[in-house]
Amino acid sequence: MNRPSSEGSSDPATLWARQQAAVADLGVRALGGLPVPALLQQAARVVAELLDTEFVKVVELLPDGLTARVVAGEGWHDGVVGHATISVGRDSQAGYALLSHAPVIVDDLRTETRLEDPPLLREHGVVSGVSVILYGPERSAYGVLGAHTARRRRFTTDDVSFLQGVANVLSAALHRQHVEDDLRRARTEAEVYAAQLQEQAFELEQQIEEAQALAEELEQTNDELHRAMAEVEAARAAAEAANRAKSDFLATMSHELRTPLNAIQGYTELLALGLRGPVTEAQQQDLERVRLANQHLMSLVTDVLNFARLEAGQVEFHLDAIEIAPLVGELESLIGPQLTAKGLTFSHDACAPDTPESPHVVRADAEKLRQILLNLLTNAIKFTDAGGHVALECATDAVRGVVRLQVADTGRGIPADQLERIFEPFVQVDRHRTRASQQGVGLGLAISRDLARAMGGDLTVESAVGVGSTFTLVLQHAGKEDPTATGAR
Repeated sequence: MNRPSSEGSSDPATLWARQQAAVADLGVRALGGLPVPALLQQAARVVAELLDTEFVKVVELLPDGLTARVVAGEGWHDGVVGHATISVGRDSQAGYALLSHAPVIVDDLRTETRLEDPPLLREHGVVSGVSVILYGPERSAYGVLGAHTARRRRFTTDDVSFLQGVANVLSAALHRQHVEDDLRRARTEAEVYAAQLQEQAFELEQQIEEAQALAEELEQTNDELHRAMAEVEAARAAAEAANRAKSDFLATMSHELRTPLNAIQGYTELLALGLRGPVTEAQQQDLERVRLANQHLMSLVTDVLNFARLEAGQVEFHLDAIEIAPLVGELESLIGPQLTAKGLTFSHDACAPDTPESPHVVRADAEKLRQILLNLLTNAIKFTDAGGHVALECATDAVRGVVRLQVADTGRGIPADQLERIFEPFVQVDRHRTRASQQGVGLGLAISRDLARAMGGDLTVESAVGVGSTFTLVLQHAGKEDPTATGAR
């Protein structure tokens, strides 16, 4: 692995370790509830120290999408932070990063041809710099994190990786703040609605006292009102429970992570259904974005909790003899849309039985086996460019008593020195990742190998950069004579 080579450190390994620790510390501070402005300023100080740069800035994209404001920073003249604005375009490095939707490295501003005399950088004597995007949901941009120096310097890809790691923590904090703002607005609307209902109840009680002749009609209305108030009380109780669960999440990082996410989904559905009042088309689109972001976050939380359960030995396995061919048919229907969307071909003929009397049969937990293969196939599709090929191959070795299931692709491949790291938790090896492939928390392969080993098997990989990768899942052979042999369930 290449270590950071930032100037100002005589020990790249130590610097790299400090950078990783700093990113983790910022993440802990964000989860601990540190206000976003303070988190942004803390991040600016950390980047300035660990990248050895005189200037660091965090710019936030304004609602017009054309300008951005410097909201935090280190080293700038008085009055810059909190006030200075830049345009999305070529007259600033941060603006050019927003325009190009990619990190921007400038070795020497004096000879740089992509930018048009950035005034803020020129006024501070900046020569070199690096800027990365603060990404929001669906790869939208919140803003830019940039580091600059008055010395001529060539920033490395490791510098960019560290800066992007900090940016990702800040992006998550900004996204959480936006979601919490939406929840607060929803809660306020619910409280207004409850107050209106209480006012109506008071008016109805007065009408009952004034007009006994309408008692029967008013009684019916009153019953309906009580039901409505009970629903409001239940919604309020659910909101309080969700809030308590969020606090528990921030304090303990336990399985209660799911509760606030479920609350977000529930409130989003309530708003989308119009139960809190009319919803415009634009608001419906915003609610859909919240729903999709919630689903993605829930999948990440599920991965983390599944890994934690595996580590704690809390996962139960029900081993049966599973025939591979029916399971492959199931998987093909699940990944078919992804294959079509990317223009990939898929083959699995080798998994069909050699003869009806000799199918490929493994001893495994059907659900866990399906999870492993689906993860391997999804990864193969994710890292294979359009026009490529994905194959699922099966081979029974009766002598050794095992069945080998291989998922092969013609994708980008993995460097030899990274092959073992990809099975480590929270590791995502850079395979020239695109927007679509920069998702997840790096637990899929770690979970898959743990599941394979828990079932008496193993998961390994062979790969060549530019040629493709082959993941091999080895499981115990059940044999056709096994009376418990079944298809995929």
